[in-house]
Formats: sequence, structure tokens, C-alpha cells
Amino acid sequence: MFAVLRVEKQKSEGIFARLLHRMKQRKITAETVNTPFGSYVLLTAGSEHVDWDKVAALCGRAGKNLVMSRCLCPPEDSSIGRFEPTALTSKVLRNTCVEIIRRSKLPLYRKIITLVDPMARYVDFVPELLYHCITVKVVTTQVECYNRLSEHLMEELGASIVVTDDMDSFGGSVLVICPDSNPADKIVTTVPVLTAGTIDGGFACKLVGDLQIQPRGELAACTPKGIAPLDFAGALYELNGWQGAEKLTAHTLRCKENLLTPSQIAQYLEQSNFPNHPN
Repeated sequence: MFAVLRVEKQKSEGIFARLLHRMKQRKITAETVNTPFGSYVLLTAGSEHVDWDKVAALCGRAGKNLVMSRCLCPPEDSSIGRFEPTALTSKVLRNTCVEIIRRSKLPLYRKIITLVDPMARYVDFVPELLYHCITVKVVTTQVECYNRLSEHLMEELGASIVVTDDMDSFGGSVLVICPDSNPADKIVTTVPVLTAGTIDGGFACKLVGDLQIQPRGELAACTPKGIAPLDFAGALYELNGWQGAEKLTAHTLRCKENLLTPSQIAQYLEQSNFPNHPN
């Protein structure tokens, strides 16, 4: 079970209401919430000025991975730590990449994708990409690991991948996938670079990240108000073991100040790489 901390401000009118509101500001309520995806403890604070010691007392060990409103920032000396949906974000990125490639109306011979994976953390993603692409190029420092994969793919599927340790080797690709924000922010290329990281500042490439999901059905009904849906779904997946989250894709991604859907990115690939292709 995990814990969620949200802020629920109350309106205050009149002198007595304002006094009562100030008293409630420091109050934190706690309740157990049961959902079809698992249970969690919901903490509700009356303002952003949170009594973190009380939060720690209410959360216990769950406070080390506390799902909380993005407006909240626990002090550095607090035992409270913000939960980051790292595993789910990576999975959502992978699903979104496949959706973009699948949606793109580029002819198959133009669907050349580069995966930047220095430490060979995403080896299992390559066969899935290869199913939708004519060529998958991998940029990695673990060349031997990917060479073994290439041999296996040739034996099993009759297809191979291109493996290199050259961090400037992106020629011919219509899309670069770099799940880790580092080295994504250092890549120099003219094609979009998809990452699971956040987008902050100017980059030498069309960096696309800050994935956001749009929950539907029961997940939408269960997501606490004021909590980022990806954070909540990530906790259900990583801390409660909800496997249904593995099917989620991003609703929007950000490139600079623009929010883009997977469909819009797919259309961009078509227009940039095969402008005369009929819609």
C-alpha cells in the first residue's frame, strides 16, 4: 500500500470563517481508499504549508515514496520523499513510440528508427520496434550485448539490427528514441528525439518528453483530484502491482512550449520525411 498527499483548499468568507480556515490549514486528514486497482492511504492538507512531521507520522514507511501534488515540495531534511513513476514512464514512452510509428503513414522502407541505449537497459524493446520498422539502429556502449541480440534476431526472425557506439550516428532515421533524459539532452539531430525525461531549457534537437496520460473509466474515477494521473497510475503499477498500467500510452508530450499528441507527431514524421505521400 502507498500514500497520496493532496491539497484541498477551502473557501473562507467572513472573519470567523477565515479564523476557522487558518486552523484547518495545518490539519491533515487520513483515510484508506479502496479501488479496483488496489488500496492506498489518502492524506488531505488544507494548504501548501504542510506539517511535514505530521505527514511523516501518518505515512510511516510509505512516506519515502509519497505521491503528492506537484505544488508541494518537502524540505531536504524531511524523511518524506516524492514518488517518481520511473518504471511506468519508461513503459508509457515505449508504448507511445510504437503508437507513433504505427500511426505514421510513411512507407515501410522509410521507417528507420534509432534507439539510444548506452547501458543496454532496453534490449527487450528492440524486437517490438523491429516489428514495426524496416531498420532499427542502436547506439550503445554495450556493443557486444546488442551484437548478441542481433545474432539472435537473425536466427529467430531473419532480421538484424545496426549496432554502433557512435553517438553522432543518426543519419537516415526519422525518429530517435532515448528513454533516459541523459544523454537525450546532448543529442544533435534534426529529427524528433523522444525521451521519458522532462523538458527544461533549450536543446540542440527537437526533444519531446514530459509525457502525460489521460485516464479513462475506473482509473479516471479513482485518480485523486490535484494528483498527476501518471504519478498515481505509476504508484498503482510500481507499488501496488497493477499490471493493467502496462497498456497505457501518452495522451500528450511536450516539445518546447507545445503539447503534441502521438497522432500529431506521426503526421509530422510524414510531412518531414515523405511530403508527397498521399494522406
